[in-house]
Amino acid sequence: MASSRLLRRVARYGLAALLCFGLISPLAAQTTGLTDFFGGSTGNPLQQLRQRLANPTLTETLVLEGALDPAQYLVGPGDQFSITIGGPQPLTVVVPVSADGVLVIPDGGALPVAGETLATATAAAHRLLQEQYQNVAVTVALAQPRQFLVHVTGAVPVPGRYPAAAAARASDILEQAFLDTTRFAVSNLAFRPALRSITLIHRDGATTEVDLIRYFTTGETAHNPYLRDGDVVHVPAYDPAHESIYVNGAVPFAGAYDYRRGDTVLDALLLGTGDTTPEATGTIRLVRTGADGRITAQTFAHADLLSTPEAAPRLQPRDHVYLTPAQPPGGTISVSGEVVFPGIYPIEQGQTTLRDLVAQAGGLRDEALLHAAYVDRMPAFTPVLPLLPENRFAPTPALPTLPPDSLGILHSLRQTNLDFFGRYYFTRTYNLQSRVAVNLTEALADGAATVYLQDGDRLVIPRDEGTVFVFGQVDQPGYLDFDPTRDVADYIALAGGKGPDAGNVFLIEAGTGRRLDASTHQPRSGDLIFVESKRRIVDNPSLAQLAQNEARNKADARIRIAQVASQIISATTSLLALIIALRRN
Repeated sequence: MASSRLLRRVARYGLAALLCFGLISPLAAQTTGLTDFFGGSTGNPLQQLRQRLANPTLTETLVLEGALDPAQYLVGPGDQFSITIGGPQPLTVVVPVSADGVLVIPDGGALPVAGETLATATAAAHRLLQEQYQNVAVTVALAQPRQFLVHVTGAVPVPGRYPAAAAARASDILEQAFLDTTRFAVSNLAFRPALRSITLIHRDGATTEVDLIRYFTTGETAHNPYLRDGDVVHVPAYDPAHESIYVNGAVPFAGAYDYRRGDTVLDALLLGTGDTTPEATGTIRLVRTGADGRITAQTFAHADLLSTPEAAPRLQPRDHVYLTPAQPPGGTISVSGEVVFPGIYPIEQGQTTLRDLVAQAGGLRDEALLHAAYVDRMPAFTPVLPLLPENRFAPTPALPTLPPDSLGILHSLRQTNLDFFGRYYFTRTYNLQSRVAVNLTEALADGAATVYLQDGDRLVIPRDEGTVFVFGQVDQPGYLDFDPTRDVADYIALAGGKGPDAGNVFLIEAGTGRRLDASTHQPRSGDLIFVESKRRIVDNPSLAQLAQNEARNKADARIRIAQVASQIISATTSLLALIIALRRN
């Protein structure tokens, strides 16, 4: 037996030596079907290994965040290992980890690897192969991570078992559980899934806390850990009315968040800002409602809490955290028209003047029509149409609302005696940009009063086109060449004269929009001349119908008033006649 084993070994390594030195071609060794007298097949040990461990290679690919960390990745059943044994013709085989967690090493035996880190498992497999194949390059690598099942329970639309890859995180499996949007996560819609208090329950009884909202806000992957074989992902539910914390103020992600035990003021700000390294600016106000209904407020310096995080107060459900906004550094204003360098310029609120801005823009061009220049400023009250819900994790958006000042104006308008056309005029002009009431010709003159600018203002300096615009009830409305010797009547005559329904004539000053006396003021370049119509003109049939309805209602009201007055007079007359008759008798 000993001699038989010796001869077999000599034959095997002899043929291997011949292959290594090229004395027998690898193709001949594979195709001639050489057998030795011991009943073996080809004498090439690598070819024998191919025949014994012929496995299909993996064709599926897995999307990964990057190279797996061998010190963190835990090996389990189903992982596919690639084993390469070198030589002029290297042999590569893919070996799976068996269902009981064993990696079978070719000519090396079985190696238990379940639960071991990837670094430990590959090192052990490499040692076994080196013992069998000495002086030959050997490599062991993870070719394909495994898939396994995890259990999802709690406040999810579809609880149950889900397949997960070994490189999957908690959010990956919850995306599958929330994929069916036709189902509710809870049967009582007053509750919501507590995505900040998810628990991973591992097979060994250990647990890991998951805060997906913090992961979504800050990108900290520690709050979205990797899954393990057989994990239970439990999503609890919470009542927003009793178990929420609120973050507001100078934060981009203001709103309500589910309370998590151990939360501090800094944790709340982290959710609201998404900034793991915030600047130490502003102050923090913590408002708390006690069990007895009393409200208390505390104020902290943001810089102090960042320097000593352990001193940050712990939160309770229904706490409100408010970060005061920093003093705005300034703003911007746009300049267009006849300046040397039009564009957008920075300003300091309450400090930058109109004269300063024109100087920043390089001064005026020769073609500037200064008396027609103006400053646009957005109105103080505009409708607010929020497109986002109370926070980005809320299920439904909020309804459009108006700020209190706008609502007050609209309510007051209903109590005025404005007729239909007055209300129509108000609604047409309500949301238009308002102009700053300033004459730039005077404002830029030496010794003029200082005009301060605000963030978002727009300075427009038009070009002097040398025209006057005449429109309204004239035969040929349009632009006319400016002539300083002409008056309003001259321009109307040049426009074809007044129409048959012509009424009052208005001279509108360019830039300021002031109404000037057409009989005493001389038009200037850029001014407007408007000839009013005696008849009321509406834009469309709907407005015409509304106007007719209002006129009809007013006529009906006058008739009713006349009827009541007539009845009162008649009754009074009858009463007086009765009194006179009684006195005579």
